[in-house]
Amino acid sequence: TGKGLLEIGEVQLEGKKRMKVEEFLRGTKLQFKMMLGD
Repeated sequence: TGKGLLEIGEVQLEGKKRMKVEEFLRGTKLQFKMMLGD
């Protein structure tokens, strides 16, 4: 419904190892309205 909260602890990009979200954000520049996944 778009009214809840989602906490992401780990991510895994295709072909990459699983990593904590803190590590991912340190090495990734996110852009406004960026879409992750399909």
